[in-house]
Amino acid sequence: MSKLRSAKEIRSDWEKNPRWKNVKRDYAAEDVVKLSGSVRIEYSLAKQGAEKLWDYINILKDFCHIRMNNICIFLSKHHLLKHEIL
Repeated sequence: MSKLRSAKEIRSDWEKNPRWKNVKRDYAAEDVVKLSGSVRIEYSLAKQGAEKLWDYINILKDFCHIRMNNICIFLSKHHLLKHEIL
């Protein structure tokens, strides 16, 4: 579970993130922290789906890498045999 953001982190985000440029507030980051709940809401199904997708992508990436290496080795050997280098 992720920790709740501090007033310092919120203030830093407001100052550095272009998303918040030209936004006028009549409250401080400390007010946001004070009025925030003490429990961080996490969307577990979305998180599980994202983690599963990430795992599949990495498995597929590894599989494709191994497959491409085998294809390159085959083509290299075929080329060398065809030209009677081996």
